Amino acid sequence: MNSLCDIIYKYQNEIYEVATNNEIKRELEQEFYKEILKVYKEKELNEEDYVYYREAYYNWFTNSSVSDTYKNDWREMVAFFVGAFALTIPWTAFFLIIFFSLYALEKANAIYLMGPIYMAPVAGFTGFLMGICTSYFIRLKAYKLLFRKSYQKYAELDTIANGSGSYRFIKIFALIVFAGSIIFLALNVRCNLRFTDDGFYDNRKFWTISGEKYDYSEIEEIYYLPARKNGFGATLNAPSYVMKLKNGEEIDFYDYDETTSTEKNLLPLLKEKGIIIREK
Repeated sequence: MNSLCDIIYKYQNEIYEVATNNEIKRELEQEFYKEILKVYKEKELNEEDYVYYREAYYNWFTNSSVSDTYKNDWREMVAFFVGAFALTIPWTAFFLIIFFSLYALEKANAIYLMGPIYMAPVAGFTGFLMGICTSYFIRLKAYKLLFRKSYQKYAELDTIANGSGSYRFIKIFALIVFAGSIIFLALNVRCNLRFTDDGFYDNRKFWTISGEKYDYSEIEEIYYLPARKNGFGATLNAPSYVMKLKNGEEIDFYDYDETTSTEKNLLPLLKEKGIIIREK
């Protein structure tokens, strides 16, 4: 059986087109009423409720001013954004748990891990996206909380505009965003420099699952870089350590670790591996 929304969309254009032909219009009205009667009997509503909703829904679609008012109602957007921001908080907390769980797995068996801990704020971005998606499911509660006087009217009109098809679409879309958020967090955690007992892994390429492994014997030296130039040629007082490989490649730790943390936690470990360290 078609949803109420599907039935209304089926008849609304036909009724508008024959608005001046009363005979055809009455036939369409009767056909329209029979269709929605089937829907409401299926929902086990009594006859009184059927008459009330039948007239309310039909009048809504044959009155353009009501339709336009609903579509342009600023209160709907207020309720939507309030719901989105309210849900952003628990979703962000959830994604932070996921992020640090993935971080713990990535750090397992590593003597030092550079990079991912600084990407924890991306959990806020994924939390906001999920807050927007799932605000659809609490829109009526948000509206009732914010606009109690007009809640009943809004709830009736919302039933028309958001049928079962809309619910299924938003549900599927939210699941896609949820899965994408988990993958996005995993890729951010995976984008790192991971040092182990027998070498280090270069996982700086964002879209690659498996990074490139180097033995410590492939490292020529690690030197201190006191400053750097930005894209405009200006010198920045932004020091870091740079790892130079024997193949000529250089890996700057600037985007992955604080200089003080590198000096305190990583350099002593690499000295034990026999790597040349040129400190400041």
